Amino acid sequence: MHINKIMTTETCSCELDTTLDKVAIMMWENDCGSIPILDDKKHPVGMVTDRDIAIGAALKTKPLWQITTGEINNDRPIFTCKLNDNVHDVLTTMKTEKIRRVPVINNKSELCGMVSMSDIVNVSEQKRDADIPYKEAMNTLKAIATHH
Repeated sequence: MHINKIMTTETCSCELDTTLDKVAIMMWENDCGSIPILDDKKHPVGMVTDRDIAIGAALKTKPLWQITTGEINNDRPIFTCKLNDNVHDVLTTMKTEKIRRVPVINNKSELCGMVSMSDIVNVSEQKRDADIPYKEAMNTLKAIATHH
């Protein structure tokens, strides 16, 4: 099964100069815990999570409206997938890199959606077929959830 069959297409994003208070509000309004950071060409260059916001605020000892995503991004690598990538390959990336959400890019490397572990588990549970074995989804989730 390809990622484009299960990904979420309505995604929000931010930029490197977006302040953390604005990112937190986006997360609240969109019921998500991670938002991709885009450059001026709409290419994902990072991710900011709710955990990043909490740790960033504690370490910077400044209010959220004075901290940008660029200040807490730390040039960590971003892992993306393409529309036609196989879900098994994305599960392998999630397991190896211990990440729950992956930005989906088009052939111009522009953000066009997100796929989360929740998306994969839900499809796996609903379909209960060979496309995404439920056991594979659960093993990936266990690997991600293990303490680093």
